[in-house]
Amino acid sequence: MVIKTIPIQNPFDIEYNPHKKQMYVVSFNSVYVIDTSDTTVVDVLPNPSPTQSGIEGIAYNPKKKLIYIIHTGQVFPPSKVFFDTVSVFRTSDNTKVGTITLDANHNAMDLIYSPHKKRMYVLHRSVSSADTDKVLVIRTSDNTVVDSMHLAGHNCYDIIYNPQKKQIYVTDANTNTVSVIKTSDNTLVNTLSVGNQPDGMAYSPQNKKLYVANHGDNTVTVIRTTNNSVIYNIPVGNGPEKIEYNHHKKCVYVTNQSGGTISVIKTSNDSVVKTIPVGVGPFDIAYNPHKKEMYVTHPSTSPGIDGFVSVISKDDL
Repeated sequence: MVIKTIPIQNPFDIEYNPHKKQMYVVSFNSVYVIDTSDTTVVDVLPNPSPTQSGIEGIAYNPKKKLIYIIHTGQVFPPSKVFFDTVSVFRTSDNTKVGTITLDANHNAMDLIYSPHKKRMYVLHRSVSSADTDKVLVIRTSDNTVVDSMHLAGHNCYDIIYNPQKKQIYVTDANTNTVSVIKTSDNTLVNTLSVGNQPDGMAYSPQNKKLYVANHGDNTVTVIRTTNNSVIYNIPVGNGPEKIEYNHHKKCVYVTNQSGGTISVIKTSNDSVVKTIPVGVGPFDIAYNPHKKEMYVTHPSTSPGIDGFVSVISKDDL
């Protein structure tokens, strides 16, 4: 059951910092910091790029204890020019310590950290039908863009890292595929067909499987990552968006945005074992392994109505 709701203006992405035991919640123009010991908002990181339209994705670098935040959108006054940056914050005091300028005319969507290569991989969506989406590679030792690779489609949503195979996976809702990138040389090595409008993903190291939420057909595709083959699709709730893995329960948790629920999939046999009601419009989800609780973002459903973050008790996971 939901044991707490935390009012936050239009939250969507969420990231856990295990060193400080804090949740970082992305809103449109701010990042809220939640202390998970008492579920209170203890800090707000403002948008340091007032000439840009908003904040998009977030990722944590555990080695350097830094948070990377995407600032994306049209340059103001509104134009057709896109100019994205990544701001770097020191999490000890939530102070901005750097800015990384990305390519123009691409819309940065999300990013993920690779501890093996000490690189940040940024999903960069094209704003032109004449170009394709790509992934940028940031070297975190000096926060410079050192490589990029083009993908096949134009509507990529999520990016995730597989630490066992050292590969990057990217969902594309336009082609209904998952692209596989080998991080040793940053090359595209495979493209896998999944369900309709794939979005969020989660990796289960226990059984070496990747779980992909298909928003368009209310399923989760299961991929065997040892050979990158699609096994089957699992029916879940209405409008699945994002997925999180719980290593204590060995389950994955799927937010069903249209259904207002979380589907719980037991990874040992890939069966839905529980459906948890959480309230309207659940979007992103993050696990707190210290308190064994799940945090779920609920963006605003209409103008003038704030969203919230719900906390699910460990006893109900």
